[in-house]
Amino acid sequence: MANATSGAVPSDLKALEARFERWRRDRVGRRIPDALWEGAVVAARKHGASRTSRVLRLNANCLRQRMKAVAGAVKAAGSGQTPPAFVEVAFPQASSPPACVLELTNGRGLQLRVEVHAQALESLCSMLHESRGTR
Repeated sequence: MANATSGAVPSDLKALEARFERWRRDRVGRRIPDALWEGAVVAARKHGASRTSRVLRLNANCLRQRMKAVAGAVKAAGSGQTPPAFVEVAFPQASSPPACVLELTNGRGLQLRVEVHAQALESLCSMLHESRGTR
C-alpha cells in the first residue's frame, strides 16, 4: 500500500487536478478562476503547499500568498459579521459642559468627535476595557 511519502496522490487532490486540467484545456483567457484557487487553498491546507502546487502545476509562492490572504481575511472577519460603520453610544444628557472632548481626523478627512461628561466617564472606561478583551 502506498503512503503519502511514496507519491500516491489522494483522491480529493486528483479530482481537483482533473478540474484544473479541464480548465487548462477549455480556458478562455489566462486568469485561473477563483473557484479553482479556493480549491487549491483548501487542498494546500490539507496536503501542503509544495505538494499541492506540484500536483496542480501551480506556482508554489502564488499558492502560499493566496493561503495567507485567505487566513488574513478569516482572521479579520472574526465571526463573519461585518463591523458596523457607525456606532452611537447614548448616555443621559448632562447639564454641565463635557469633561473631555476628543476630535480625531484621519488622512482622508474622516472625523470622529467624542464628548465625555464626568457622569459618563466611568461607564466609558468600563466599555473600552471590555472591548479590548474581544479583539
